[in-house]
Amino acid sequence: MAAAVALALVAALAAAATAAGPPLGAYWVNMSDVTVSGLSAGAYMAVQFHVAFSATVRGAASIAGGPYYCARGSVSVALTTCMTTPGGVNLGALYDATDGFAAEGAIDNPAHLQGASVYLFAGTRDTTVDPQLSHLLEEYYTHYGAMPLAEYGIAAGHAHITDDFGNACATSDSPYINDCGYDAAGQLLVHVRGRPLAPRQAVVPEHLFTFDQAEFGGRSLDGAGFVYVPAACQAGGTAPCGVHIAFHGCLQARSNIGNVYAERAGYNAWAEANQLIVLYPQAIADVLLGNPNACFDWWGYADRDYAVQAGSQMAAVRAMLERLASGGPALAPPTGLRVANTTDNSVTLTWTLVELADHYVVRCDGAVAADGVLGVPYTVMDLPSGSTFTFTVQAATAAGDVSAPSEPVTASTTGPPPPLTAPQNVRVTATTASTVALAWDGVAGATGYRVTRDGGAVVLNTTAPEAVDSGLVSETTYTYVVAAVDASGAVGPASAPISATTRSAFECQSYEDSNYNHVAKDRAYAQLGYAYAIGSDELLGLYNTFYRSTVSEISPGYFIEGECP
Repeated sequence: MAAAVALALVAALAAAATAAGPPLGAYWVNMSDVTVSGLSAGAYMAVQFHVAFSATVRGAASIAGGPYYCARGSVSVALTTCMTTPGGVNLGALYDATDGFAAEGAIDNPAHLQGASVYLFAGTRDTTVDPQLSHLLEEYYTHYGAMPLAEYGIAAGHAHITDDFGNACATSDSPYINDCGYDAAGQLLVHVRGRPLAPRQAVVPEHLFTFDQAEFGGRSLDGAGFVYVPAACQAGGTAPCGVHIAFHGCLQARSNIGNVYAERAGYNAWAEANQLIVLYPQAIADVLLGNPNACFDWWGYADRDYAVQAGSQMAAVRAMLERLASGGPALAPPTGLRVANTTDNSVTLTWTLVELADHYVVRCDGAVAADGVLGVPYTVMDLPSGSTFTFTVQAATAAGDVSAPSEPVTASTTGPPPPLTAPQNVRVTATTASTVALAWDGVAGATGYRVTRDGGAVVLNTTAPEAVDSGLVSETTYTYVVAAVDASGAVGPASAPISATTRSAFECQSYEDSNYNHVAKDRAYAQLGYAYAIGSDELLGLYNTFYRSTVSEISPGYFIEGECP
């Protein structure tokens, strides 16, 4: 078997020297059937992608991984706590980080993890990533209501596990694929997809495509990636296909082992038989970024947003998924939307049904009023009387395709308008040294709003549920209340008060320099060969005179990575 592995590596590395390939193709994809998996750094990346895009990704598999945001932006934590000393993992802090990212809109609401299928594997002979980290990941997912299935009893080393290819089972060596007589790909696909699989079919080598990955950007991502597209998912397919994203581990990239991971990890034979496209994104080594082993970014070497949707690599892989899913039959928007009836508290709509659609989404003033509407007419209920609304309708399919909105139609309920209520969810959306920006939920029947500061006179009148108070003093706290106004000029009850503090008049300054100079000039500090911004502790990269980065002082002595916000 060792000779077969060596020959496969030689052939794969030769193939990897070819051109990047054509653009990634577009296919008919069921966006409710998207799953992810990975080994080691790829496992951390798979979990990251799942948590960040949990409204899209239905399940995830981790082989020798650990909990979301384990490294917390620190390479030293990644190399110690998240690999060999799991006793330092604080799950409570990781829950807080997850919930905080969600509250900021940086990741999907973790409520989407409820009921998600998760597969976990840790080999008993793995000395690279402590198996206890998989147990901590299991606890993390259970906290959010996911359904983990774990395999912790196989004497495997640090590797992806197959039943027909690779090194001896206890090995932890290139290409980090071991033959343990256990089909990890098949086991995890059954669980994360939530359905039985048809028996494996022979892999068709011509169905593994190399594509131009450079167009999707992403720091420390290779110029080429791989995708396996079975016959049933290529042009002329009669039904949408699922997508599984498989993230390789460190030293498993195209630049290290060619296409061995994409060819021999075991996914493709299942994909051929089960209408499943397998996407294999590819990282690449970047010593200056602090990624010498072509790992996916799970500790922050690429950017500080590495664990959320805006992260360089996260956004790139999401764009690849969107490209794959852009080839299905186009759904036309509904036409002929009209108002069939109104009452004091309802509006009945009708429209022309759309071929290929199996349900519809009805929106009222831009918000979803109903999803899963099966036909016409449809009545929107529980509306306030004497009020005017704008409706649109979108066609949709069970595969996740959604059309553009219909032309809008406006309708008014009968009866007297409701009494004004106090604005809800008044919030501070931004502050500067001299301004405070506010927003709140709109009030039915309101034609405008009055904003009062510190219990005094009205300082702002606005027609929209938002306002900016200007000309303020820096580092000063102000308290606001908001009231709605109707067409007659009547003023409704005031909102609950909310306070905001203006920022310091300190002006942010950015510095572009070598990391060595950042440390020398007290903008950063050095630790274990890396530089970190003073204050935010954000990773800047290798500590030397060659690697350059930008830091910004946003308050006296507090620096962040990147330009001034």
